[in-house]
Amino acid sequence: MGSIAENILALRKQRGLSQTELAEKIGISRQAVSNWERGIATPDVETLQLLAEALEVDFNAVLTGAERSPKPPGAPPQTRTILLIINLALFAAHLAVALFRRLNPLALIVPGFLASFSLFLFFLFRHVITQNDYSILAGYDPKQDDPEIVKKQLETIDLFNLLFAFLYSSLCFLTYGLQGVDHARAFLLVLHIVSLSSCVIAVNLKMKSG
Repeated sequence: MGSIAENILALRKQRGLSQTELAEKIGISRQAVSNWERGIATPDVETLQLLAEALEVDFNAVLTGAERSPKPPGAPPQTRTILLIINLALFAAHLAVALFRRLNPLALIVPGFLASFSLFLFFLFRHVITQNDYSILAGYDPKQDDPEIVKKQLETIDLFNLLFAFLYSSLCFLTYGLQGVDHARAFLLVLHIVSLSSCVIAVNLKMKSG
């Protein structure tokens, strides 16, 4: 088990970061990082947590050196990526059906919203996780909220959003060719919003209680 100074140095080099780059991630001076790595000074507990977040490892890795393998930089799991592609393909199928049957363009509003919102949420959460910056999230408090828990919340919400979008976009196909069913597509959109909202609440409660 190495000293904290040795652990910070090793983890920084594994991430391919310079002292200046690491300092900028935490919001301190390069000299402070240099002092830590030379053992001249030791960061306090709050700063150690910021270091762990910046280096994308758990707190224990910085403290004890027990884990020196950096965590993957927020790459989305293959399941979510595949679901996103399927949802985009579903919208392409909706577009083809609409053109072939010469449907009212308004029929594409709901499947179009489901596909575009899924795309937006997927890349928004990916950007937030990759940058390890959750400040854009309403109610996020870096002093109280655990970034790892917030990351799991975002990934879980994104997964459920993709699943709900797939389900309701698929059901939209059943409304084509029928008369007076515009309200049915609108109902599917409402169901999606209600389902996703319920999921957000449930995930937040689960993560906080767990």
